[in-house]
Amino acid sequence: MTQLVFFCRALIKHSQEYDKRQHFFYSLVLMLVAALVLQIWGAALAVVLIGLAKECWDHYWGSGFCWLDMLANTMGIAAGSVIVWLFEDVFAGVIHILL
Repeated sequence: MTQLVFFCRALIKHSQEYDKRQHFFYSLVLMLVAALVLQIWGAALAVVLIGLAKECWDHYWGSGFCWLDMLANTMGIAAGSVIVWLFEDVFAGVIHILL
């Protein structure tokens, strides 16, 4: 139980960091763009893999792998998925215009 409390405190503390907001919004935008050309699950998988690749790059050449960055990515993907689901007709219309 105490580990969960420490995790929640760390999450709240780090959620204020500019970097976490960037991860959230970039994942959200990537999800919306990917959803134009892929089904929602394919788009989510593509964005998760992009975020994972970025964190792996950070592990070797950057500031280090950060699970909180991955959590922010996941939250952005979830928010993007909800937007795609709510505006499914709009996305279908854009796809029809592009094709």
